[in-house]
Amino acid sequence: MKWAMVVGLVLLSAAVVGAADFDIDSYCHEVSKEASDRDAAEKACRDRERNDQQSLDQMAIPDSVAKHCREIAQGVGGSYQVMRNCVKQEMSNQ
Repeated sequence: MKWAMVVGLVLLSAAVVGAADFDIDSYCHEVSKEASDRDAAEKACRDRERNDQQSLDQMAIPDSVAKHCREIAQGVGGSYQVMRNCVKQEMSNQ
């Protein structure tokens, strides 16, 4: 029983470390400001960000990679696309 609890806590902590909580609506609103068709650009951005968020949720990401890539993504305003690309790059380097 204790073994199962320990394994569960380890898995839960890994999932929490890998999770990022970016504001998709605010990010996409900001990056689409200069687009000629702002509404379409904002919608495309939100769709892309949600897809990348789901993709990240399904990945097993080492803590160090998650922390590094979360910081990179936050540096551009909080983008799941940037974080996913960073994770893919970092994982291919390991």
